[in-house]
Amino acid sequence: MEPDAESQETDPADAPWPVGFLLFVGAVALYLVLRFVDLGIKLLRAIF
Repeated sequence: MEPDAESQETDPADAPWPVGFLLFVGAVALYLVLRFVDLGIKLLRAIF
């Protein structure tokens, strides 16, 4: 536990994982939004 905390404190700027994490979260959010939009369109077409 402590070695990880020390390694993160020594080089905070040399951590590329936040960028990949943000890209992953953005991709998942975009996928979920597209799925919800597709389901909404299908529901509207089914109702009307």
